[in-house]
Amino acid sequence: MNNLPSYLNIGSETRYAPRTSGGTEDYQPLLAIWLIDLSLSLGWLDNPPRAGLEGVFGSSEFVDITALRDLERLFEGHLPDDDLDELLGEDEATEEARTTLPETLYMRYLGNRRTGARPSRRELRLTPPLRRKMIKAILTEGRSAWLARGVNANLPLFRNIERLERLVMLNDVEKGIIAFAAAMAEFPAFCEALSPARVAFTDSGMVRALATVTGHDGQAIETALRRDGTLRASGLIEIDHDEEPLPRKVSLVRELRGVILNAMVNDEELSQQVLHPATKGTLTLNDFPHQHKDTELLLRYLKGALAQGSEGLNILLYGPPGTGKTEYAKALITALDWRLFEIAHADSDGDPLNPRMRLQSLMFSQRALRNQGDSALLFDEVEDIFPGNTNQGLAQFLGLRRRDNSNAINAKAWVNRALEGNRIPTIWITNDPQIDPAYLRRFDYSVEMNIPPHAVRRQIVQKLVGEHVTDPAALDALADLNDLLPAQLERAAKVVGLAALPGEPERWAGVVQTLERSRALLGQKRRPIVAAGTLPYCLDYLNANTDLQTLADGLRLNGRGSLCLYGPPGTGKTAFGQWLARSLNKPLLVKRVSDLMSKWVGENEQNIAKAFTEAEQEGAILLLDEVDSFLQERRTARTHWETTLVNEMLTQMESYRGIFIASTNLMDNLDAASLRRFDLKVRFGYLKPQQSVELLRDYSDWLNLPRPEQADEQAIRRLHNLTPGDFAAVCRQHHLRRLNTVQDLVQALQAESALKQDGQHGTMGFV
Repeated sequence: MNNLPSYLNIGSETRYAPRTSGGTEDYQPLLAIWLIDLSLSLGWLDNPPRAGLEGVFGSSEFVDITALRDLERLFEGHLPDDDLDELLGEDEATEEARTTLPETLYMRYLGNRRTGARPSRRELRLTPPLRRKMIKAILTEGRSAWLARGVNANLPLFRNIERLERLVMLNDVEKGIIAFAAAMAEFPAFCEALSPARVAFTDSGMVRALATVTGHDGQAIETALRRDGTLRASGLIEIDHDEEPLPRKVSLVRELRGVILNAMVNDEELSQQVLHPATKGTLTLNDFPHQHKDTELLLRYLKGALAQGSEGLNILLYGPPGTGKTEYAKALITALDWRLFEIAHADSDGDPLNPRMRLQSLMFSQRALRNQGDSALLFDEVEDIFPGNTNQGLAQFLGLRRRDNSNAINAKAWVNRALEGNRIPTIWITNDPQIDPAYLRRFDYSVEMNIPPHAVRRQIVQKLVGEHVTDPAALDALADLNDLLPAQLERAAKVVGLAALPGEPERWAGVVQTLERSRALLGQKRRPIVAAGTLPYCLDYLNANTDLQTLADGLRLNGRGSLCLYGPPGTGKTAFGQWLARSLNKPLLVKRVSDLMSKWVGENEQNIAKAFTEAEQEGAILLLDEVDSFLQERRTARTHWETTLVNEMLTQMESYRGIFIASTNLMDNLDAASLRRFDLKVRFGYLKPQQSVELLRDYSDWLNLPRPEQADEQAIRRLHNLTPGDFAAVCRQHHLRRLNTVQDLVQALQAESALKQDGQHGTMGFV
């Protein structure tokens, strides 16, 4: 009874399968001829490698590929004398028979094994010269047999090489080299048979080997392998100039490995398998209104490049993560109705590709697309290709093992060729613009992609998650996350949609949960995602030493100004900035210490400058919270960088043409000179008693509590250090520990007051 699954059709008898890689049988005549010719032309018979004759011609790979099993018999161990006596008996062949020609002796030896005749002792003890002659005889006879059998010229390898010829314009010599390189890449047994004891080839030895397998002379091979020839300029073939085994000396481009043996219907199918179409973007150019000047010029540039067939077409997009560089590149090409292909940075297993392999892929893609038009290439993460200098490190980075200066120069020249000769427009993307100027000069156009303005981010949020979340406050909360990627929003919407959550509160919670997990995974800063509630807000609840409405009117009229808001925490400094932005219909850009401080020397100053630049580009009000961290008294500075930090802040304040607000809880710590740079210093104090009472009434209404009684209001009047922030904190507590009465609300406010260092002894505020 057969208890095996039906799909295991192994039957009752053992089936023998030869040790050859998949598909080798169809190509075996060609592989065998190549292997025989190389072993003879490279002198492995007379001067065998370190592996010896048996290591070359007796290896399982050599025997499997050539199917010359008789080679194995020449390397079977010598039998002991007792066994020989038993095998031979007493009658031995005559002396004449033992001295016949090697070929005749070999045929007689075979005949003996077939007919049962007994060979002589000397016949079984082959001397090295005799063994070499016999090997040559076997190889010669085997080659003739394989040549007579031939190979089907319509096999996928040869058909695909013809397609490559039409794709990148190849001649016969180049096609022959590709066929051999493909065989080494696709047939492991053939590759192993070519590398007995890892024989290293020089450049001249490589040329001689390729001349042998293609049948073309050495001069033609050298011409085909020129650096500016089709094979290398297109990246189809890579040549290693170090002494290496032949399979490493000549290697096939990664895109063709695993593909070139596939049966295909037409040329287009080959293109689809070796090129990498970019995934469709989620945004359009309408989502990048802040880049409209760049967009207008780039669209005209790309159209002109296609019409005129220009070369060296390179665009660099740079900027911090989350600024939409990749989406912008895709939107540009989509607007032109072109096809966009990308250079992969990882293989099919997810393992990263080294820079050399990526450049080789770029050159191949450039050549493959050059006659197709309406196409562009996308090369992301280019910091791997363009390190900050072009010395020895670049050569090593590209995988070039020599350490001399000439190799570094060659590596630089290799990269420069990728930038100067490309006819297919290429968009390069990097997060780090610290690239050697020698490369930067070769970009036709560069675009610095900064964080989109809040209005643009809000538009993107609406587009991607608006189907599931409609609360404006919730959408604003997402837009406030200036490092949030469109792809994160898209996936959050996907999760919520597939989860089929019943109501908007549940969908909003699902969006927040998905984004929090995504942000943790990507290492983004942890920030609360909270939709601002409709808490009471009014200037009447701010106790400032100036008329805030008059101040807002003046800023609306002048369009610029610098304010220093100071006072205890929770007194409404940041809330005033938010109100002012809404009142002036301007976006608000809030920067905190955690956003700007860095552990790297000089980056603090750069981040400060970027914050002012970003606000100016957005036309936003810039609010710098906890400014005392950046404007400390220079006379008490303990390190040089603390002084340079203050200097940079003052420089940016002087040149800024918008509205700048700095807030601090520690006014006494500010640099004296910096205070003079502010147009107005506004103090925010604790609530006046009547303000506290009014807020108590409003919050009672908002929390659906009864109207406060006189005793409640009197209790609040006695708390002289209350702030609007205390009321907001108690309101948040209500969601965790429900406040059922006004007395509960008053007690919670009393607890907040008691926690402060000044307790009940705070100032009364400004009357």
